[in-house]
Amino acid sequence: MECVEELLWYYTDSAGVLGILTTYEIWASNIDFMNDATENNRLRELVSERLRSRLKSEQHNPSTAPDEMAGNLGFSAYGRKLFVASFSECRDSLSQWRAYGNFAIGFSKSFLSQLNYDPDENLGHGGRRMYFGPVRYYSKAKDEGLIDSLARTSMGEACDIDLKSQNITAGDLRWLTPRFKDDSFSEEKEWRLICLGDVDYMGIKFRPRKSTIMPYIVVSLDNVNNQIEEIIVGPDANSSLNIKALGLFKDARHWQFTVSKTRVPFKNW
Repeated sequence: MECVEELLWYYTDSAGVLGILTTYEIWASNIDFMNDATENNRLRELVSERLRSRLKSEQHNPSTAPDEMAGNLGFSAYGRKLFVASFSECRDSLSQWRAYGNFAIGFSKSFLSQLNYDPDENLGHGGRRMYFGPVRYYSKAKDEGLIDSLARTSMGEACDIDLKSQNITAGDLRWLTPRFKDDSFSEEKEWRLICLGDVDYMGIKFRPRKSTIMPYIVVSLDNVNNQIEEIIVGPDANSSLNIKALGLFKDARHWQFTVSKTRVPFKNW
C-alpha cells in the first residue's frame, strides 16, 4: 500500500465508477449510516467523559447533564443532516478493496479542495454547505489538550483553545465533530467531503444497501473529466475485462486518465 500525496482515492464498485464517469456526480451518504458505530459522536463522548471527571473532582452539580453540555459541539441536528463522501490517501489498499469494491478513482486533491462551499457562512434557505478535509483520528497524547479545552468551554469557563497547536483552524472547529474518528480506523487515512443542509431542500435520495436503506445526496463534480488522474482495477475475476472496458471508455470520451491493475494478490471470488 502506498500513498500519493497529490491524489486521493475513491473506492467503489462498477456501478459507482460508471456513474461518476457518465454523470459527473458523486454520492454522499448520511453520516448516521456509516460503518463506524461512534460516527459523529466520538468527540462528544470524549468531552462528556472529561466533563464527568471534572464535575466529580470539583463536586460540581450543574443544571445541565454532561452529555447535553457536550452535545453543543458541532452542528445542531434539528432540521439538518450531514452527508459524507469518503476518500483515502492510500493507493491500492487491501482493506479498502475488501470493504468498498474493486475500483479506485484517483482524484486531484486540489480539485476536491475546491468543493468547500460556504463552510463558515450561515445556511441559507434551500442552501447547502460543504467542507473538505482530513479525518482526525483520536490520539490521547495528541488530543488531551483539545478535549480538556472543549470540556472547560462546555462548562462556560473562559478558555482560549490553542487551535494552531492542534493543527486546526477556527473555521475547522465546528466541522471537527463529523470528521473526528476512533483511532482504530486510522489505517484508512480518510479525507471527507461533508455536506450540511436542510432536510426539506437538499434533495435526499435513497438506495438499497445490503440489509439497510441508505439515504444519500448527489454532489456535482464539474470538470471532473480533467481531474481524474488514474483508475485502478482491483482484485476480481474479471479484472482484465474491466481494464479493457475502461480503456475503451476513455478513448471514446477522450479522457486522459491512466488505467492500472492492482498489485494486491487477493482472491475474492
